[in-house]
Amino acid sequence: MAYTNGRISSSFGFNNELIKDKLSRAASVNNPFTQYRYNRTTLSGILFEQNTSTQEYFRTVNMSINYNFGKLKQGIKKNKRGIKNDDGN
Repeated sequence: MAYTNGRISSSFGFNNELIKDKLSRAASVNNPFTQYRYNRTTLSGILFEQNTSTQEYFRTVNMSINYNFGKLKQGIKKNKRGIKNDDGN
């Protein structure tokens, strides 16, 4: 039989456009209230019991800036080739 503790996480983020259709920024933080996650696992059988405890960094921060250099002047052209079934049936 194996048991592991549960996991609860939280995330907050924002993004906004600095220059219309050109420049935008975004930021997010995952698990701002919990720096580490403690994992506890218990594995047991008829003649044994094994307990494992680990600690991992749980908080992350992400930031990005996006800049569009130009616009697509023409729409994407669809390929005009296709399958033509003219075998006489």
